[in-house]
Amino acid sequence: MLAPFVFLIRGAYKISPKFSLSSQNKPFDQQLLSNRHLGGYFTGDGHHKISTRDTFYTLMGMRFLSQNVTEEYIELLAKHMNAKNQVPAYFTETMFGTIVPHYKENGYEIVDSSAIFIILLEWLMQSRSQTVKRLYLHAQRAMQYLETFIKDDVFYEPKNGSWENTRQYTDSSGLTTSVLVCQAMRSLELISMNSGNKARQQHYVKSHTRFIKHLKVKLFQSQETLPRMLSIYWSMMPSSFWRSFDQELNLTIPLITDGPLTYPSTWESWLYGIDDEHSTLVYPWIGYFWIAILGRKLKIEKAKEYFCEYSEFHSKITLFSAYDQLSLTPVRRAFLSATSAHSITLSMYMAARDLCEKQELDKKIDNV
Repeated sequence: MLAPFVFLIRGAYKISPKFSLSSQNKPFDQQLLSNRHLGGYFTGDGHHKISTRDTFYTLMGMRFLSQNVTEEYIELLAKHMNAKNQVPAYFTETMFGTIVPHYKENGYEIVDSSAIFIILLEWLMQSRSQTVKRLYLHAQRAMQYLETFIKDDVFYEPKNGSWENTRQYTDSSGLTTSVLVCQAMRSLELISMNSGNKARQQHYVKSHTRFIKHLKVKLFQSQETLPRMLSIYWSMMPSSFWRSFDQELNLTIPLITDGPLTYPSTWESWLYGIDDEHSTLVYPWIGYFWIAILGRKLKIEKAKEYFCEYSEFHSKITLFSAYDQLSLTPVRRAFLSATSAHSITLSMYMAARDLCEKQELDKKIDNV
């Protein structure tokens, strides 16, 4: 009975007048600063919610700019860890300023935020070692929650438990979340060492060793973009892996796509007209992320070539979360609209831009 109403809404939206998706007229760094709240970041300029996942990737971009993670948001996550040891997926705020944590999205339990919390805590260790020691128990609790989804050293996430919630995995083993969990294990090794707990450190070393052995096999077999980029960012894979991956991209716009090894989309995503959300839509932040990774690996000329390819996006007044593959215009549909002044995209763009501009400046200095 729901389907006719959904199709009616989709049809009405398609023929309705289209308005500008953004009124941003500030520099990109100021747009990002405007999104900052409670130590985290609103997803975009709508300021509807502070997502743990979006804040994480935004902070990842800022780390390329040598900016340390602040403890405010990590303290907020720890404060609202629930009795199941689950970390909030996102926060909203009432009109009276009350902060409301959410552990599910559209009725589905979100699991990757617990792995993200552990990684963020390890990042904080560089500047707030004592805070990390105080929150060490919280990190262990978050891992205990994640371990309930691990069987035979493979992570099996619940339905719609991660970002790629329009995909229908045959074995419930989402690769992006698995990479995050793997890195969370590595982070707990370092946090345990920082806290002087050698027994727990060795425990996580063994868990990580077993887990990454299985994960590497899947990464070598996969054609997915984001999990492979993350594994390269964290040096999980040999150098031959990332060189092969870069050749595969071959200066095409990197998409969050299945590649030749296709995953079917869910029936719900087809019904709502968003079954391409995690297959063929263009997410510029993924490309900017890869530019920053190439820069860190001193592949400067290749990074600058990619940056030029992406000028179609950053030459406009703001950056959106997702674009149509053919028209390269921001997505606008009844049940899926691109977010303007998108925090992750702004952050990753700034990281990529800083790399390219810095290299140009260094070249000019060398020629003086």
